[in-house]
Amino acid sequence: MGHNPVHREVRLSSTASALAECWHRAEGRVCSSVDSKYHGANEEQITFLLQSELGAVLDDANGRGLFGRSFLADLERCLPQIHWHSIDLRFAHGLVGTVRFHSRHHEGTVSSSDMVLLIRRPSATCSQSPNGELVISEGEVRALFGQAKLGRPGRDGVTHWGKLTSNQRLRFPTMLDFMTLLLYRWRDIDGSGLAPITWQPCRAHTSEDVESWLAHDAFPSQIGSEAVVQGVTLGDFGTADQRVIDELVDDRGARPWNVLEIRLSWPPGDFPATGIRLTIPHEAPRVVVLRY
Repeated sequence: MGHNPVHREVRLSSTASALAECWHRAEGRVCSSVDSKYHGANEEQITFLLQSELGAVLDDANGRGLFGRSFLADLERCLPQIHWHSIDLRFAHGLVGTVRFHSRHHEGTVSSSDMVLLIRRPSATCSQSPNGELVISEGEVRALFGQAKLGRPGRDGVTHWGKLTSNQRLRFPTMLDFMTLLLYRWRDIDGSGLAPITWQPCRAHTSEDVESWLAHDAFPSQIGSEAVVQGVTLGDFGTADQRVIDELVDDRGARPWNVLEIRLSWPPGDFPATGIRLTIPHEAPRVVVLRY
């Protein structure tokens, strides 16, 4: 009697690491640019520079086939027997990364530093019985909502971060589970140097906690950008609630957020809209030695 195979999600750890490394390179370029050319850049200017540098880094990665190789490594880790058979996996090598910055639709609704990191990527599931099976589709999306803050060192030796606006105070209580502070920090009073970007997750905290962190320059659990990008890609940070994402970042409405969208996908026409399903036998092909 037949049964339906149980599929489990393929954790795209190699793909996420590749994307995180691209972000790291782009962030390093932004810090160098602020140091040399853009003294005193504000939150939105830094975010725009980041989008521009990330685009250049992703183009280079695409030229080297980085995302295709990483995605294929994730698939092979899930089903090692892929190597035993002549399975056509050429489609995987076409995976590329792109980035777009969507400005919000009208001024005055929120601070210009309210931003969403939106990552779209393929999804893959695998089963081990009765044969190995891979099911691959496009369109997995996850969003991490961020409040970018710029820390300015004062002559008193304390870094000043500003306060939450009244609109932010109203929104934060309903969004803290998938909200983070995106912390840009000047190295000196003149804004001539930018420190590596850090992020402070707000999950399990309150709006009062956030205001206290800002007031006292005391963030309890800052993490680096590479860990954040990996976490959003792998589903550890942010939200996949499509209703929330549509409401806050939908292009069709009066979107109140700036959106930094990273997309890992195939060029139009290179991947079927219905996805791909591959069956991979468990047994290695038999080699028959003929003796004469």
